[in-house]
Amino acid sequence: MQARPARRSMPAWLVQPKLRTATRPMPPTDLTPPPSQAALAASAEKLCSLLGQRPRVALVLGSGLSKVAANLGLEDLASYSDLGLPVPGVAGHAGVIAGGNAGPWALLAFAGRAHLYEGHTLEASTRAVRLALTAGARIVILTNAAGGLAEHLSVGDIMALRDHLSLPGLCGYASAANASGYPWPFFVSQDQVYASDLRLAAVSTASDLGFVLHEGVYAMVWGPLFESPAERRLLRLLGADAVGMSTVPEAVAAHAAGASVLALSVITNVAASPEPPTHADVTRITSIASERLASLIRALLLRVASD
Repeated sequence: MQARPARRSMPAWLVQPKLRTATRPMPPTDLTPPPSQAALAASAEKLCSLLGQRPRVALVLGSGLSKVAANLGLEDLASYSDLGLPVPGVAGHAGVIAGGNAGPWALLAFAGRAHLYEGHTLEASTRAVRLALTAGARIVILTNAAGGLAEHLSVGDIMALRDHLSLPGLCGYASAANASGYPWPFFVSQDQVYASDLRLAAVSTASDLGFVLHEGVYAMVWGPLFESPAERRLLRLLGADAVGMSTVPEAVAAHAAGASVLALSVITNVAASPEPPTHADVTRITSIASERLASLIRALLLRVASD
């Protein structure tokens, strides 16, 4: 019987040190069990009691946009933790709920959001919006900071979302769903996620206020890395006008629940800029844009209520 040849050892460069895989840090993951529908309803009733009425409008304020609530004359009602909402861990997200009347309607403003890149599940990242809907809101206005991809966009511009490209969504949101599942029914249509009547009313309102509200397609990426030059070129080829790391899950959750959704992006950096973006720059630009954004929202709600 012929002896087997000796087994050749693997080259050293192919052998992965065990220490490297054992000590590699893992991203934080929010494995907190989601609240029951009864618990969410109880939090909604508590929020209505603090507001003194049921809200008609919910407003989510993105990076550096917390000042919008004060500019609208809203008063702080509670912290996120008081009502079982995940507390944002990123600068520029205060984690405070404010409320009051904006124009003819009662409004709740959520200053900050829980991002998927922080390790939160889809359920956790959409909980604030679903809490507002449970409390009675039927109009949801989402805001964010975004990078401009289209050549006509400049730093400080505001863009209303006409549609979106969700790169995490195309991959199934698998890791973000975790054991808590999806915060919307299966097979939700994404046609008309963003209400065209609200968007067109916002465009007209901005014109009356003396500035241009751009319209475009928003690409959602996972984050927290800013996009590489090649990734920005790819997103432009796919038809995206701006890119950010949030908003789409909240928009889909609100749309699936039957709410009218308007989403607004403040352009904080542009692809053509020679300077690399930083989060400090993002929050600085959005803070400057807060007054204009508040004026737009106030005038828009007056217009919609009178139609």
